[in-house]
Amino acid sequence: MDNRVRDAILGVLFVMVTVMVIGTFGPAIETRFFPVYSKFELVSADETEGGTVAQFRYEKLRECPAQGFAWYVGELGAASRQIVVEPVNPVNGPRGVGAHVTTPYLMDVDLRHIKDGMRAEIFNRCHAFWVSRTEIYP
Repeated sequence: MDNRVRDAILGVLFVMVTVMVIGTFGPAIETRFFPVYSKFELVSADETEGGTVAQFRYEKLRECPAQGFAWYVGELGAASRQIVVEPVNPVNGPRGVGAHVTTPYLMDVDLRHIKDGMRAEIFNRCHAFWVSRTEIYP
């Protein structure tokens, strides 16, 4: 086999393996080491007739447009469920990098679950390769 052909085949194989490794481990590495948000800290929570109204303090660490979020109650992998979260008096427009306090959110859970037993994540588009995921709470 010609050395040029062998080198071309090895080059293509190297690129394919590199792309597979980055595609497999990239999202997990980004979630762990390059989050878009800090952990959310509970600022206030008041139980109401329709659920609990809560506000959180956080820091936005990277400038990436938000794609959505999800809040869950219950143990991971067990009987957990996604909860309904509705903004009360929503703030329009994106927020830049830095410290912020969220809009109050009406959550369909008891106050005790907000303090213990919930988890949440936000999804952002930071680049073209995958949707970035940040675990924000607890």
